[in-house]
Amino acid sequence: MKLRIRVTSFDALCVMVSAGLGIGILPEAIAQRNCATMPLCIVPLSDALARREFLLAVRSMDALPVASQMLVRHFLETEDGTEGV
Repeated sequence: MKLRIRVTSFDALCVMVSAGLGIGILPEAIAQRNCATMPLCIVPLSDALARREFLLAVRSMDALPVASQMLVRHFLETEDGTEGV
């Protein structure tokens, strides 16, 4: 039997999983928070498909407020301190 259930929140997903109604994929912080109050077993995903790529779009860096420009620069910094694109 193949069944897909859609829930409206991560908390609802955790309740569903703790009731034995399947598995769920959710951010680690939310899983940890709910694990304190529900019988959940957390299994980290290590597959390359589990990694997400986020993109940031702006119309013009020069048109952004200084604080927003600083945030964008922060996101673009790599671990070694250099800027990456």
